[in-house]
Amino acid sequence: MASLKDILSWFEKNDYPTEEQFRESWKSFWHKSERIDQSSVLGLPDALNSKASKEDLANATTNFKGYHTSLAALLAIHPQNENKKDFFAWVGTPYPGTVHKVFADKGAWTDTGEVPTQQEIDLAEYTKRVDLFNNATIPFIADGNGYWTGTVGQPATISTEFEQYRYMNLKHVLPGTLVVWDGFFANAPTSAICALIDSAGNFVKRLNFNGCSNIDYNTGHFEYTMPSNASQIGFFFDINNAAFPIANAKITIGITDESVIKDEVLPTATEIQKGITKLTAAIDDRNDIALSSKAMFDYNNMLFDSGVAPFPFIADGNGYWTGTVGQPVTISTQYPEYRYMNLKQVLPGTLIVWDGFFSTQPTSMLCAFVDNDGNFVKRLNFNECTNINYDTGHYEYIMPSNASQVGFVFNVNGGALFPIANTKITIGKSGKIRIEHINIDAIVEEIGGGSITTGRVLASQSDMFMRGNVSKKYAASTKKKCIIVAGQSNTDGRVPAAQFPSTYVDEGGATVNYLTGGQIPNTKYCKNNLNANFGTWSLGSNRWAYDAIVLSRLQHLLNDTVYEIKWSQGGTAISPNGGDGGGFWTPRFENIPSNKTKLLQNFEQSIRAAIANNPDSFDIKAFLWHQGESDWLAASAPQYYDSLCDVIDYVRGVVGNPILPFIFGTVPHASGQYSSIVEEAMKRVAAQDKYVFMVDMSNGTLLDAYHFDAASSEYLGTKMYEILRDSVL
Repeated sequence: MASLKDILSWFEKNDYPTEEQFRESWKSFWHKSERIDQSSVLGLPDALNSKASKEDLANATTNFKGYHTSLAALLAIHPQNENKKDFFAWVGTPYPGTVHKVFADKGAWTDTGEVPTQQEIDLAEYTKRVDLFNNATIPFIADGNGYWTGTVGQPATISTEFEQYRYMNLKHVLPGTLVVWDGFFANAPTSAICALIDSAGNFVKRLNFNGCSNIDYNTGHFEYTMPSNASQIGFFFDINNAAFPIANAKITIGITDESVIKDEVLPTATEIQKGITKLTAAIDDRNDIALSSKAMFDYNNMLFDSGVAPFPFIADGNGYWTGTVGQPVTISTQYPEYRYMNLKQVLPGTLIVWDGFFSTQPTSMLCAFVDNDGNFVKRLNFNECTNINYDTGHYEYIMPSNASQVGFVFNVNGGALFPIANTKITIGKSGKIRIEHINIDAIVEEIGGGSITTGRVLASQSDMFMRGNVSKKYAASTKKKCIIVAGQSNTDGRVPAAQFPSTYVDEGGATVNYLTGGQIPNTKYCKNNLNANFGTWSLGSNRWAYDAIVLSRLQHLLNDTVYEIKWSQGGTAISPNGGDGGGFWTPRFENIPSNKTKLLQNFEQSIRAAIANNPDSFDIKAFLWHQGESDWLAASAPQYYDSLCDVIDYVRGVVGNPILPFIFGTVPHASGQYSSIVEEAMKRVAAQDKYVFMVDMSNGTLLDAYHFDAASSEYLGTKMYEILRDSVL
């Protein structure tokens, strides 16, 4: 073989290569028709030798038992008596915890103290294992009498010809998905078990029992793979055999490898939302990204059963959970009207929502909370919940930090008004972040975005976002421009009406009046009104705040009506450990004393009322805020970072926009309630979220020891307006 140097020398200017030189030149390179031996590729044998074998991958993916927040959570799914040698899992918070291993068959889970590495599991191989798919098992809950039928290619219908049949509403199932029935009665092999229907609602075929696989008529077990020309199933059930009670019927819809694997390994929907929010912070089109982020949020909630996939109350026995605090929980049968469900694992901080639950009185029991060791923590009464509606049986509560299990109970005395079949329980997952291994910055760089600051968004956003957003979805629109405003006394307004400024110079250099006849024209204003009754902003003899400056300048800039929804109350802290002005702003409503106002809940109700009164017509542009003085106390100031994050994220959830711009001002250093700790927390939040904008009010001047004078109020309002003009609109 000739060297490259020799070949080049044969073909220099004025040279005449010989036949032999031509031959040697071509022989020095590989031709496509020739196979290259592995040993001839530099480094390839060593690289291949370092790869895991198929056996190694099979063992890894079989033995890996996922990520669990605690040992108790792991044992609930993989008890010691089912353990095999070499099982391992990731356990503990924050994610990924430490590696726990089993060293002998039926051996205990042992914490090795090792920090997991991503190389321990080949997730691509993991997704191919059918036995680890996140199968969804549901009970058969009848939606009516009859069964699905039809003519091929024509719309499917429900027939009531045979009165023993009960049907369920159509369910979407991906083609190629395995469907499993258990506890279904077949009066004959050729009788029907379901109807298959296409995406247009047209009848595809009737499936008979004998058309299934892995058939067991004695247990009512049948399996079938969804055909390629169908995407919906009409399940029905024959109640003619007492040996097959409808309460025992179960359907398992397997998820194909095109969808999702167990959430013990991959991030939950709330964690994906954090990644989406962090990613979208680098993209400029706010409206588009709010909608796409929201759509992805809803989609992932559906896939991961996180907060929007309710399940019915299925009784496991008669009685209710009770006990003495710190002692093992027990089931009492003292009151025969109660039914109970077996204990369910729920992460602390998780939102639980009940619907269709009957309350004999506000102090009657809704559930019991139990700790990791099975000890009784507390009984939850109906009147301890939030967002209560006794007429519909709707209640909400946050899982306490010292509990990890819930014993749900139901009182059947509600009769026809509250049938047990109509109950729903929604368990939303907490916001513990588990996506550190995803390099979102690299993805943003790949698509041409900018850099993103990490920290705050990953710490808490989706937890509070989902709490505010749960089960309440609103579409964005451009019909009505709206700002929402909240805070304590400097938001409420303390500047006398006589000191309202008269004019300003607009972007075109014209002098413009702030007010016309004592009012801000083209405005719809609502303050501290639960029903969101709007009127024109009027000065009158009232005191005013910075938001009036924003409102006036905004309507002039847009030459259109601008809406404002405002809630404010002087002397109020976010944290219940702060100053007591009669209420608190934290969205952790369970921490607010019962005799104090839940300010953010009132603000939320006002926003929702405005949207309900004007469906699909509000375009909420930004959230304006000034507060912090009442959190200056030693007991609350260190919490201010988390407190402010909670407020921002909750309100973003309420309006359904994870990147809703948040604009706020700091506390003047001259204030008698200035805190450097609170100020540093404010700066930290602003530095970590691209859609948080801070106005520095450190040199602000005051009317008294605490409140802005006219100059400071106009300055803050002007700066907020400029942020809206330059960075939001």
